[in-house]
Amino acid sequence: MNQFEFDQLLQKYLSGTCNEEEKILIMSWYQNQGYELNGIPESELSQIRKDIWSKLTINKVKDRSLYFWAKRGIAASIAILVLCFSYVYTTRKAELSYTNNSDGVEMTNNSSETKQIILEDGSVIDLASKSSISYKESFGKVSREVFLKGEAFFNVKKNPEKPFIVHSGELVTQVLGTSFRIKPNSINGNIEVSVNTGRVSIYENKEFEKNKKNGIVLTPNQKIIFNTNTKEITPSIVDQPQILKGQNSKTEFVFENETIEKIVKKLSESFGIEIIIVNEEINRCVFTGDISDISLITQIEIICKALGVNYEQRGAEIFIYGKGCNN
Repeated sequence: MNQFEFDQLLQKYLSGTCNEEEKILIMSWYQNQGYELNGIPESELSQIRKDIWSKLTINKVKDRSLYFWAKRGIAASIAILVLCFSYVYTTRKAELSYTNNSDGVEMTNNSSETKQIILEDGSVIDLASKSSISYKESFGKVSREVFLKGEAFFNVKKNPEKPFIVHSGELVTQVLGTSFRIKPNSINGNIEVSVNTGRVSIYENKEFEKNKKNGIVLTPNQKIIFNTNTKEITPSIVDQPQILKGQNSKTEFVFENETIEKIVKKLSESFGIEIIIVNEEINRCVFTGDISDISLITQIEIICKALGVNYEQRGAEIFIYGKGCNN
């Protein structure tokens, strides 16, 4: 690559018009410089581009030869400024490696920290340490399909026409637009998929290829554990359920002589988790107390202790049972 071609490539990168192959080339060049660009939010990169171009604005030059040198000066300034902002934002060695081959693009996180990757469609991947993500160069044009080795959190840009598909070992996760985590168990090899927002469909790899109608659907605060030995998919509840997006995150759970029926309904709607009262008489029991700012399971435990009843989690549901009521 000659100097002119290099200057052109830098300008394309700053304007956001590089294709995947050109981006890989730019990243490889930065790695050879000993710096990294990874981890800079897209919003900040966009602002940096604007700042750089504003600094490179030149007045009209009547003399053609002078304009040529001014243009060459712009190219040189771009190279200098790109190096400057990459150095300002980080001084560590490049820890996210890029590989481009006939199969597509592969990115591996060699660092001890999570690294953020922004795909062509605007989806964001938080790639965990020692994990890798790969996809074809045609990603986003016909389909959105990636292959994960290790752990990652996905925040997928919504596109009903092109579902986002993640292959992780023998498990396939398909979404339209949502956020979720895929995490393998380093001890037994099982795979856990948990949902933060939206809806996710889970398939075993061979079932996905044959019939896409037999998937397990997960909603926020739900998860599945895929046993890689028995091939069983077990639904469950995430370890720390969060109040659903769209609900008031500062919702207070303060009750005074409120019936359990109404309390359970509020908890269920707030967290999106099915809570079932086995004994109808428990619904008429009343509870007084402030159970705000604590986990859902702790809330359930406090209520059950106050009423003299028990609870049990079965899959992605919580059952409350017993004779009730202590009061």
